[in-house]
Amino acid sequence: MEMKPIKRKKFTKLQLYRKRYGLKQKHMAILLGIKENTYSHKEIGLSSFKVEEILLIHEALNKLAKRAGDSPITLDDMLLDKWISNIKGLVTLNSSHILQILS
Repeated sequence: MEMKPIKRKKFTKLQLYRKRYGLKQKHMAILLGIKENTYSHKEIGLSSFKVEEILLIHEALNKLAKRAGDSPITLDDMLLDKWISNIKGLVTLNSSHILQILS
């Protein structure tokens, strides 16, 4: 049985990091292999990110942060909130839980 997210959430911090490193929603959509409007809906909370998408974004942003000489971005920082409630299939798992699941 698929678990549905409890609530939708706008990823404002993700948007700030994306813009900080000069990425447009179009770039993020290409990274994830989805349409630009689909990415837009995910970023503003109209639809859910998959765990794999969050991890791809996290990796890409950290590569850009490293090139810029910035500190690494944690999943918690990127997602604004300690608890991830807008990832498809997961409810109230924090980043350490996700990394344990994927290890």
